[in-house]
Formats: sequence, structure tokens, C-alpha cells
Amino acid sequence: MIGGVTLSDIARKVGCDKSTVSRALRNQPGVDPKTSRRIREVAEKMGYRPDPVQAYAAARRWRDRAAGGTYAVALLMPDYRGDANAEIRRQRTEVIGTLARERLAALGCSLDVLDFAEYPSLSSLSRVLSARGIRGLIIPPLTPLDRDRLSQFDWSQFTAVGCQAGWSLPPVHVVENDEYYGVQKAWRELVSRGYRRIGPALASHAPWAEDDYLRHGAIAAERANVSRDQSIVPVFDGRTQDRDGFCRWYETHRPDAVIGFHLGMYHWLVDMGVRVPEETAFVCLHASSQNTAVAGLSAQLDRIVQVAVDLLMAEIRDNLWGIPALRQRVLIEPVWLEGASLSPRT
Repeated sequence: MIGGVTLSDIARKVGCDKSTVSRALRNQPGVDPKTSRRIREVAEKMGYRPDPVQAYAAARRWRDRAAGGTYAVALLMPDYRGDANAEIRRQRTEVIGTLARERLAALGCSLDVLDFAEYPSLSSLSRVLSARGIRGLIIPPLTPLDRDRLSQFDWSQFTAVGCQAGWSLPPVHVVENDEYYGVQKAWRELVSRGYRRIGPALASHAPWAEDDYLRHGAIAAERANVSRDQSIVPVFDGRTQDRDGFCRWYETHRPDAVIGFHLGMYHWLVDMGVRVPEETAFVCLHASSQNTAVAGLSAQLDRIVQVAVDLLMAEIRDNLWGIPALRQRVLIEPVWLEGASLSPRT
């Protein structure tokens, strides 16, 4: 606004550059969450309002870009209010945004980020998308709140692809980590190394998320064909952060190997004084290549995002809008990582 607070004013107050302020106010990835919150707080206190002329010019650029053969795509940032793990989930979504932006840039396209929490209604969100000339949407993992809201969304003007599953699948194509294969691979790897009392600590969300069904379905299939020398250890299906429940489950059943849903379970075992892998081996379904202490599976997020973006662009080029008549669910197999938490093959 002429004569009003500018992005440069906010940048000087916060102590950062103008581009960081711009990205933070537009919810774009690449800004530290604490810095982003600080920028928003300062902008609100200073009474910042976007310049309508600049906003119009930006919208015009979006439309001109689409008319020139390139496309404007938006990533819809889920509403994490009330989520105990909001910071972690937001960071993961920002990684998806960064990878998507890189892939789109290679294709001559751009990415905007819109936060669900900033739009009081789906109609207002649709108006903003239309004003910016956005027809393609990338949907990151949904929260229960987003799931309910998106069920009322008018998809007819857009084409969209989900990137990773959340509490539910959007009514469009989805590309995600193959949790079923991950459990199957972990189980068979342990069996091949001689483990016979395998404890699946698969956990679950409240309410159950899509990946919960894949994990629990996979373990049921594997255990249906156990050999006679294997013991059946009950599945730990408590909540993902139920440390006390996990510890009670372990003390009760004492498996010789644990398939854990997340890395925190490994630390819970260590804190209990369990010698890993001498006493109990541990395989993580969401391991990291940066942590060589823990063996397990690692999602190929860069590949997942690339396939999702390519699928989205193919739909746009073919003028396929709205909910697809036949939805695709593309599963990308995670990669196996060796680690010190599992005894090597003999």
C-alpha cells in the first residue's frame, strides 16, 4: 500500500532480507519456521497490508505464464492447528515443496504455496487460485481437518495429485511411499538373518491414517505364512508416541527383533537399557541415510515428488480436469539401509 508498511520495513525490523519476508508471508518453503512466525507477528503489529496493485501484477504474471505454455502450480499447506507434531509435519511438507519447486523449474513452471488456515472458506481459496491462474494442485499429506474440508472442494476447475498419504487420500491421483513393501522387506530381512521372535511395533494414528492400513495389512499377510520355528509376537498398535505402552509391550513379549514405526522407538529401547542388536535387533520403517546407527527402510521422497509432478503436468497437458474417473495410486518402494542396530548377514 502506498505510504504504508512495506516488505522492506518488515525486513529491517526482523533483521532479514526482503525476499525472506516475501516467502514467509506467502507460506513458501525455505524459511525457518521460527523466523516465519516472527515475520508474521511483526507484519501484523506493523499493520502490513499487501499492495493491491502489486497483487494484481503478480496475478497477471501467473496468467501470462500459463498463456505462454508454462503453468502455475500450487502446493496446499495443510492446517496444522491443534496438531502436537505440527512443526515436524510442516517441515516435511516444506521439503515436499522444495523438491516440487525444483522439478517444476526444470520443466519451466513455477510453484506457489497456499496455507489452508488462511482461507475461511473453500470458495475464497478457489477465488485466489483462479486469480493467480493456478490450475494444478499438489496435495501433501492431509490432516483430519483438511480431509473434512476438501470433501466439499469443487475440483472441476483444477487437476491435482496427492504427494504422500495422510489421514485419508484426496479424491485424485496419489504418489506415495510403499508402506506395505517396507513392512514386507523388513520382516523378510529379519527372517533371513535368523530372527524368530519378531515384534512388529507398527503403532497407529488417531484416527487411523491410510499408511496404518498398509502396514498392518502387510504384517498380517507375512504372519499368515510363518514357519513352525517362529513365534507370534502380538503387534504393538498403540499410538505413535505412546512410549509407556511401547515399553510395556516390549517387557511383556521380549522379541529378539523389533520392526519399529519410527526412530524414536529405537531410542526408547536404548533408554530402557536394551542392548541393540545383541539383545534385540531393531529395524525402522522410516530410517534415514544420515543415521548409520539404525537399519531399515527410507522413503525415496525425491522420487515420489518427481513422479507426482510429472503425473500432474501430464494431466494438465491433456486438459484433464476435476476428479479422475479412474484414480491411480502409485507406490514407490523405499530403499533398504544397513545399520548397526541389526546384526550383519553371516
